[in-house]
Amino acid sequence: MTEPTPDPPEPQAHHPTPPRVIDNPVAPDVFADSAIGFSLRNGVVSITLSSQRVDHTEAPAAINNVVIARLVMPVFGAQHLILGLYDFLKTHGLDPIQRPPEQPVQ
Repeated sequence: MTEPTPDPPEPQAHHPTPPRVIDNPVAPDVFADSAIGFSLRNGVVSITLSSQRVDHTEAPAAINNVVIARLVMPVFGAQHLILGLYDFLKTHGLDPIQRPPEQPVQ
């Protein structure tokens, strides 16, 4: 007669340590006037940022949106970005739902 095999031990709950934020004082600051493009490919979101630049070589001077950076992150990170930005604006009394009025070109 064989003895019954004991049940395997219950798996221990894994509580990973949350990641720490370590500031990088030389990380670049990017100033953009707007986000002009969004794309989603293979689970990666790309947000194209631009700034307005005046082109004085044309008469009258033209205002161009110049791409200055692209923020690229997985969908999960983009979702956290949007929720965090929404909460940040809401807590500072800004309504994140309304579409901002179009700014006239000067």
